[in-house]
Amino acid sequence: MEEKEKEEEEVIVCKCPYCEGEIEISSEFSALCKPCSIVIITCESCGGPAREGLEKCPQCGEPL
Repeated sequence: MEEKEKEEEEVIVCKCPYCEGEIEISSEFSALCKPCSIVIITCESCGGPAREGLEKCPQCGEPL
């Protein structure tokens, strides 16, 4: 019998830029901060974190 290996998704743990709580990023472009209940996305222009729903990136000012 052959064992099937599951491909595990890489999980990165970092701090929320808004509340400093620990968050787990499991996708390349978004993460959920449970302590402050917001979705954090990555700006495509500069790569900085931004709160979902903002019109412009707080880091570089480019449209999200």
